[in-house]
Order: sequence, then structure tokens, then C-alpha cells
Amino acid sequence: MASKITIFFVLALVVVCTMMVCIPTATAELVLPCKTTYDCVNLPCLGRPPLCINGQCKCTTTLTHQAKLDNLRTMNDAKTCKYTSDCDPRMRYSCVSGSYICLNGFCTCT
Repeated sequence: MASKITIFFVLALVVVCTMMVCIPTATAELVLPCKTTYDCVNLPCLGRPPLCINGQCKCTTTLTHQAKLDNLRTMNDAKTCKYTSDCDPRMRYSCVSGSYICLNGFCTCT
């Protein structure tokens, strides 16, 4: 009977020690070979455009030239300003780039 209790405690000790050990996890990254950017259209980039860089498909975070121009357009209800400090600091959340300036008397996303 004592041997069964001993085995139970040893087994419980092994289980507790196993649960305390941190097992490192690896983050997986999808690597697709490519020759042109067209080869990367199936890469899941969550709204970011994929590009072929050094023979591998990569998700980019850069804005296109047109997106930057669209972001520069002032809104009809844009606040007037003399200095950038006159603009509402919460405006950065509505700008794609996250930054703004006082341009030609209006608070404008950059």
C-alpha cells in the first residue's frame, strides 16, 4: 500500500514540474518564393499590399503615392490653424500616417 502512495506522489510531482516548465513557442512565417509581385497575390497580408522582395513575398506597410495624396486632402470641416500646435492632437488617430501639420491655414494629414 505504501508503494502505491509513493508512486502516486512521484507521479504528481512529475506532473507539477512538467506544468511549471515553459516550453518556447516558435512563430511561423509564411514564406512564398516569387519572381514578380504578381506571384504574391495569394499571400494573406490583412489589407497591406504584398511585394516580391529578394525572391520572397513580403507584406508591406508603405503607402502608395495615391494613398498619400488622398490622405493630404483637407476635409470640408478641417480646423483652421496658424501653427501645428493649434490642431487637435486627436487628429492623429484619423490620419492614415498618424501625423498632421498646419498647411495653408488648415490642419492636414501628412
